[in-house]
Amino acid sequence: MKWNEFFKMKRAGSLVWVLGCLLILGVSSVQAEQPCTLATLSGSYAITNSGFITVNQNEFVPFTSIGRLTFDGAGNYSGFRFTKDPSGFHKLAPSKGTYKVKPDCTGSLNPEGGRSSARLVIAHGGDEYYLIATGKGSVGMGTGRKQ
Repeated sequence: MKWNEFFKMKRAGSLVWVLGCLLILGVSSVQAEQPCTLATLSGSYAITNSGFITVNQNEFVPFTSIGRLTFDGAGNYSGFRFTKDPSGFHKLAPSKGTYKVKPDCTGSLNPEGGRSSARLVIAHGGDEYYLIATGKGSVGMGTGRKQ
């Protein structure tokens, strides 16, 4: 093989490599720009929450909880939690509610029965979400990870 042919092959190989990298970067940036929908949250998520709740009008007590929520991809969820607070360890009644998702991957959880609602941010294509309680009488935050 002559040197000219060797350098032409080397340039062609480099060009293919650079174009491949640009294609991969282009595809990943397109994926990052995909809007979220109700279907972005679907399936079961292991959850953790912690914060403070009111036990009467002037007293906040700490709590921490773990559990599982299942989203149907159409705006409804259900699940359960185990909670620890100063009064003991509790398995709370099953929870149900609705959820909303905006294209910017923010949304809300709205439990049945008027309990504490929450705002959420969806991350990693729906594999994870972060939430903060917005209801009166609670201050808390949590995370959900897809199982």
